[in-house]
Amino acid sequence: MGLSYSFWVRPADIAQLTWIALAAVAAPVLASILGRFAVPGVVLELILGILLGPVAAHRIAATGIVLDFANLGLALLMLLAGYELDSTSCSVHLPPESLSGWR
Repeated sequence: MGLSYSFWVRPADIAQLTWIALAAVAAPVLASILGRFAVPGVVLELILGILLGPVAAHRIAATGIVLDFANLGLALLMLLAGYELDSTSCSVHLPPESLSGWR
């Protein structure tokens, strides 16, 4: 009746979250060092994500808690994108015939 192992954070997940945290801290530091070149921190975060991910260094994989945080981040991104929409600009004036559906 106890908790199953899937509810606990595995050591591999902690290592991956540590790499993600290091990349999140390193990106603004690198952006301030490279201030002359005017590279945004988001671009550096993307580059670090590519380098640490399964494409290059294989330090981060989309499994376990990392995948859960990725899905949560995507949901929050979609929520914020929805807040930025102007509902008056999305309205479309359709002719009445289009409301009848397929014939």
